Amino acid sequence: MITFMILNHKKHHHHANYHYTMVLYPGTENYNTLEFILNPFLNELWSLKKNGLEAIGILWNFKLYFSSNWKFLVICLGLNGLISNYFYSWCSYSKHQHGDLSFNIFNNEEIKDKF
Repeated sequence: MITFMILNHKKHHHHANYHYTMVLYPGTENYNTLEFILNPFLNELWSLKKNGLEAIGILWNFKLYFSSNWKFLVICLGLNGLISNYFYSWCSYSKHQHGDLSFNIFNNEEIKDKF
C-alpha cells in the first residue's frame, strides 16, 4: 500500500482521514515488479515536481518527501534484502562478523575510495 498526505494540514498529520491511498498492490514485493507497476505513478509525480500544477489560475509547486519502513525502502532502491550477508550494499561488515570486536570499520573516505 502506498499512501500520501498533504503536509500543509499541520494539525492533521496523524489522522487517518488525511492520508490518501494511491496504490494497493497484493503481489510480491520485489524491485522489478514494483518498478513496472509504479512507473506511470512515478512519472506523474516527477512531472508535478518539475512543472507544478496550474489550477484556477494558480501555479502550485510541490516538494515531495519519501517515508517508509526499512524493508520497503530497500526494495524501492534495489538494494540488498533483509536476509543478505551485508546490511548495506556498501557495507564491508558481514552478518557473520557480528560480535567480532577486532573488525576495522572504514571511515567515510575509505568507503568512497573503495566503491
